[in-house]
Amino acid sequence: MFGSTRHGWIGIDVGASTLTLAQLGRHRGRVELLAAASVQRARSDNPADALRDDLETALAVAGDLRGKRVAAMVSMASCQLGPGRMPIGQAGEASEACVGTWPTGIETSDPDKGWYTLAADVEVVRTIADELLSAGLSCRTVDGAPMAIARAVGMVASTESSSKKRATGGIDWGWSSAMFCSVISGYPVYVRKLKNCGLADAALALTKEVNITFEDARDALTRHLPLAPGAPSADDPVCAELGQLLRPYFDRFKAEVQRTIDHLRIHRQQANPAALRLLGGGAMMSHVADWLASSIQLPTRIWQPPGIDNQDHDWPVLGPAISLSTLAWQKKRVVRKAA
Repeated sequence: MFGSTRHGWIGIDVGASTLTLAQLGRHRGRVELLAAASVQRARSDNPADALRDDLETALAVAGDLRGKRVAAMVSMASCQLGPGRMPIGQAGEASEACVGTWPTGIETSDPDKGWYTLAADVEVVRTIADELLSAGLSCRTVDGAPMAIARAVGMVASTESSSKKRATGGIDWGWSSAMFCSVISGYPVYVRKLKNCGLADAALALTKEVNITFEDARDALTRHLPLAPGAPSADDPVCAELGQLLRPYFDRFKAEVQRTIDHLRIHRQQANPAALRLLGGGAMMSHVADWLASSIQLPTRIWQPPGIDNQDHDWPVLGPAISLSTLAWQKKRVVRKAA
């Protein structure tokens, strides 16, 4: 997967709640994490001002970056996923443009059923490109979450003999949404948003359980990651209490994952995953992989990149940004400059 360039691009995941940055490099035949940062998004009525502040903070935290080339990812909160094929950059609706298109793996004479197209809000993409330029960086491409997640899952699956010929499921458990991708050879052949399963939905559930504001619920989830059901007690009693309060939310998440796998088992056997990998902020919750594995009877692990020496990082949060950094090393790289 890795080409001749020594340093990967700077991968920047512009999420709805968090901005994450990562850059990989190679040294003496080994891949290493050169820089990383994850910052809570600023709350502002002006998206450009907020992104500018977030970038400034992340770049300061990340430290020594190599080069200026960036691969950015736009949040699914600003995207629409649908069937069909459209050239990269072409406008769909007046306010949207295609940022990704790829085959589903379904053999059909109907082109609308054989391809996915991901369209992003043009203003959001333009703001990302403009603010990166203002920060002295060059935005080489704006990627979509399904491709970034599939690339991250593919990094792991390519090292496991049991996963090379079978689909592997990746769940990006983010703030605005939770997204399920079934991945074969680094491509998302099946993509589905898990209904009402983003961490924002967990915050909303907290507001109803304990009568607090949404912002207070968000802060609570950020500072005290809930314990998954069945997890041993934690040193922080707030984590355990949050886990109990959010039991209906966990049940809904489990049901959505099970519904997705049941659908694939019956209707898309090729895309039926042999195992799951969890990414995103939700994957940081204690014992969540063990809980989900026992609930759906499918091997489930927290995502961690293979062959990277640095170990003390929140890997599932960094996953998309890391996968963006590897775009510099793709043998057949298509550079899509943001407009």
